Amino acid sequence: MHFTTIVASIAALAMGASAAPASGPYDPFAQVRLYPQSDCEQPNVGYVSVRRSGINKCGRLDGTYTIKSLNIEQITENAKGCTLYTFSDVSCKEDRQEVSVGSCHTGAKQYGSYLLSCK
Repeated sequence: MHFTTIVASIAALAMGASAAPASGPYDPFAQVRLYPQSDCEQPNVGYVSVRRSGINKCGRLDGTYTIKSLNIEQITENAKGCTLYTFSDVSCKEDRQEVSVGSCHTGAKQYGSYLLSCK
């Protein structure tokens, strides 16, 4: 009887150890580098890190600088099936543009907000 209990305990422990860690509100989904000049010219003024807690919510870009170009540096595996949009205003309503990883985006006169839309 003890042998069966030990085997069952080891099996349960092994299953728990192999499970993926629980995801939290701070899991990274995307990183966006911000530039005050056109064509993603250096120096940049920082970046926005979109976390799980920020998906499907309008996020405001840096209010200190006028953002004229941006580069999506990374969209993680967490964001599979998600689409990143930028807007010219701060409330995710005007001039929506879908953006992709690895290229400089300069289509708007300025960028004010973003939305990572996930289903």
